Amino acid sequence: MKVKTIKVFEFSELDQKTQEKVIDSFREDFYIDIYNEPLEEQFKEIAEEKGFKDVEFCWSLGNCQGDGVSFGCKDLDGKHFLKKNKLLSKFGWTLKKDIIFNLNRIDSHYSHKNTINVDWESYEDLTEKQEEQIEELKEIIEKVRCEVCDDCEKEGYKYYEWLLSDENITNHIEINEYEFLEDGRIY
Repeated sequence: MKVKTIKVFEFSELDQKTQEKVIDSFREDFYIDIYNEPLEEQFKEIAEEKGFKDVEFCWSLGNCQGDGVSFGCKDLDGKHFLKKNKLLSKFGWTLKKDIIFNLNRIDSHYSHKNTINVDWESYEDLTEKQEEQIEELKEIIEKVRCEVCDDCEKEGYKYYEWLLSDENITNHIEINEYEFLEDGRIY
């Protein structure tokens, strides 16, 4: 029978070069998707502040073509949107009409803000002037929607940067009490 002794180290006991190797290895294998719930909640808060609620987000934030944040919804809550954006005095009349605004996905391959369009429909006859005002409101909704997408994208990249930071990965390793061999492999 042979008895072999294996040296096992806590992360803090590894030399600096090996610690960097371990952090890089964790960063490469980090499964970001399991950490998306807090990010989605943050996106919803940003959207709600601007008058969008009950929306469905789509995002990809890997610094690639087509990446970004978008969201859609069926039957936008007009009263909520108008209140949040202080537009009730100008467009409040639309609440008395049967007008529905939708934010629809027009491209499912990408996630950026340009994959959504705003449209509206009405089940009532409208005057030309009313239709012009609704088009104006549609443009405002689109502008605010794009601002929300930009804000969410910015926050999303900040979140992922923090999530993959040396500090956060080190904290993850220490909290989970990983042990390592001298070369940095997990024991």
